[in-house]
Amino acid sequence: MKEITFENLGINQKAVLKNSSISTGFDFLPRLNRAAYFSITSAMVLRAKLTIMNLRLRNHLFGIEADRLFFEFDAAFIKDVRDATGKGKTFDNDGTKKHDGIKEAVRQSTTFGSLQIGWSEKDETIKGKRYEKKMEVDIDVGNPKKPLGLIVHIGELANNKFFGKIGKFLHIPGVVDHTDHEVLRKLFDAQAV
Repeated sequence: MKEITFENLGINQKAVLKNSSISTGFDFLPRLNRAAYFSITSAMVLRAKLTIMNLRLRNHLFGIEADRLFFEFDAAFIKDVRDATGKGKTFDNDGTKKHDGIKEAVRQSTTFGSLQIGWSEKDETIKGKRYEKKMEVDIDVGNPKKPLGLIVHIGELANNKFFGKIGKFLHIPGVVDHTDHEVLRKLFDAQAV
């Protein structure tokens, strides 16, 4: 299984970590978090054609979770995302499918492996709902805005919330537990960028 370390990252991925003052701490993160960082940043550059070199993670290492990344709000990056949003473009508006504390969101127009980017431009409370100035990026195995993707997304959520370690029963050689399956899935089409 491929081990993700700071040295294995591409120039764009290293730049984000250096901007966030955490280049040395990256190797001490859990494997799943490092795989999430690697796969999400890879998708942002290769599949969505976005420039990430100037981004900074929010709360340093805590901006890298096992299934998503949190960034400081960056107006230039969001302008690029908005420019790539609309009919026939990379992203569709994500309507009501936003995560907590996120005011606007877009989702990649693919059925599978759909990159989702959400953000709030300022800290505010509207009708009792709290929004934080931040950006959040994740990849859903199935896009809930597409019929087949919705079925896969429901299965993904059920596995994450209820079943947990279903993957370990697949007995892939060298795979010990659910974390190994998740790391393999995240690294499937990711590259150093």
